[in-house]
Amino acid sequence: LKEAVVLLLSQLGKPDLSDWYLAVLVALNRLNHAWDPAELPDQIWKQPSPTVRAALIDMLLRRDAWTPGLLDAIETNKLAVAHLSSAQRQALLQHKKEAVQARAAKLFESPSTRAAVLKSHRDVLTTTGDPARGQPLFERTCAVCHKIAGVGKGFGPDLGALSDRSPQALLTAILDPNQAVDPRYLNYVAETTDGAGGETFTGVLLSETASGVTLVGADGVKRTILRKDLATLRSTSLSLMPEGLEQGLGKQGLADVIAFVASRSQPARVLPGVKASLIKPNSEGSL
Repeated sequence: LKEAVVLLLSQLGKPDLSDWYLAVLVALNRLNHAWDPAELPDQIWKQPSPTVRAALIDMLLRRDAWTPGLLDAIETNKLAVAHLSSAQRQALLQHKKEAVQARAAKLFESPSTRAAVLKSHRDVLTTTGDPARGQPLFERTCAVCHKIAGVGKGFGPDLGALSDRSPQALLTAILDPNQAVDPRYLNYVAETTDGAGGETFTGVLLSETASGVTLVGADGVKRTILRKDLATLRSTSLSLMPEGLEQGLGKQGLADVIAFVASRSQPARVLPGVKASLIKPNSEGSL
């Protein structure tokens, strides 16, 4: 059965076969420990469907025998770190096996390529920002994807619901958008067949069905491509949010945008008579 499943996987490469991939993963899961993730062909790792990819990662996290294979795939660039959700990363960082924890920590703590930009913009954190000046800058630069307090569009992350609204966190998110990307907001590239014009579209994968996929580009426009017209669909493993926004805003502009976002963010709700406090894990890592 193992050989038959791997053979079947090797024959699947079209982007309209997500249901087949999911069925194959179900079959592999029933094999328990009777196979090695290293036997999977490359296209299962490169599968563009986030649904299939998330199912594969979840499956490999379920069994200790398969988890090293997941780390192997990341180390050999078969799978990008950005494809793992924060919960999946946390599961690896808190794995019961220390060897898995150590490998995961090394993979997830690689230095950012934008470290120099972050360092050169530290003084933004001590610059007084003006929310009134920041609003038009936000509307011009950020509102295409983001929405906060009724300003902008909402297909990107909800800035009003941020758990960490500190200036440091906001500055890092702006200057280094690829440091920690939610898999829901990864950028995808879709190419249509020659019969459909042979065009290329990029954007966040808003939805995928048996009949087609819908992307939302950086311009905020939704585009639905039928499966029959889809030649390829792949993830860039990067955020749709571009790097280099600091070049168009300047340091004072960054401080103004951060001040605007902070002023419009909803404060955490605290019930009357209840004191809010930080919950810290105990020595065993439990809350």
